[in-house]
Amino acid sequence: AEKRMRSRSRSFGAAKVKKRSWRWSRIFLTKAKKMKRNNCAFTLLETILGLAIFAVIGVSVYNTFAAAIRLNRQADSIMQLYRDGAGTIHQMAADLESAVPYDLSTSYPEKKMFAGDANSMEFIVPTGKGLRTVKYGLNKPDASKVHTVRIGRRFKKNVSQVVNETQSGEFYDLSYGERPLAESLNGAAESSESEALIASVREKDIQFSYAYQEGKGENVKIVWKDSWKDNFIPAGVKIVLTLPNPQKATAQPVTFERLVFIPTGSWGMCENEK
Repeated sequence: AEKRMRSRSRSFGAAKVKKRSWRWSRIFLTKAKKMKRNNCAFTLLETILGLAIFAVIGVSVYNTFAAAIRLNRQADSIMQLYRDGAGTIHQMAADLESAVPYDLSTSYPEKKMFAGDANSMEFIVPTGKGLRTVKYGLNKPDASKVHTVRIGRRFKKNVSQVVNETQSGEFYDLSYGERPLAESLNGAAESSESEALIASVREKDIQFSYAYQEGKGENVKIVWKDSWKDNFIPAGVKIVLTLPNPQKATAQPVTFERLVFIPTGSWGMCENEK
């Protein structure tokens, strides 16, 4: 009977322990399922933190692309400026080197084979269509005057800058015109075969100078004057073209300068040498 009682107590204890362990395992599985189900979404703090990181990265990428686009535009404007200036100077030099002497004193004593001043010059070149008159100068198609511009106080990078500057002036188009020599000699009106090479040019931005010879013997030297009065082609022409810098209004302008020596030309003589 004692053995029977002991075996019953042992089996009852084992069943009780087994039941208790099953209950704990069930609780553990329930909590694990809840934790797994809760880990499928973000909390509010995680969402706000993710949005903040994404915003910082997006702003950084946008600033990088904006800076690259701005630098590209500045580089394009600078390249366009140099293309316009160098191309205009090269075209003038090519036409000057092709200039030919043509004596007009017999039939047209008031006409000159080469006429030039500080802002314009006109001469004769041979073309496939015959002799033609080429003219470079300032043209004002419309009376456009820049009104007074005043800049007051402004702030840049937490630094106060006071600028009180007044600017005004007239702007022209640096134009190129070409027409037959016969029309030029007959006094016909300017033909439509002209084009604006560079727009918004002031009088001081384009300067033509012509080579004169001064002195005699070993003391001879070349001087440059802003007008040509002799009835022949000058041996040398200096071209100075100044264009505003497109990057900043206060930046230094870009200056193009070239000396052109004409094979068919001669040195001008100063008044005291004649």
